[in-house]
Amino acid sequence: MNSGTPEAVKTVAREESGPREIASEQLLGPARQIRICHRGEWYTLRRTANDKLILTK
Repeated sequence: MNSGTPEAVKTVAREESGPREIASEQLLGPARQIRICHRGEWYTLRRTANDKLILTK
């Protein structure tokens, strides 16, 4: 994983075997939650009051 600060993390192209890295701020923006569709199922990614991330179906 990238060791930079979250503010400095950008979407990074990796080798095919490595994971993509995206800062949560890029996904969420100013919102506290987003909905993600995966194979026709909807999931919610939300930032808690304690600044943790929770993914629920």
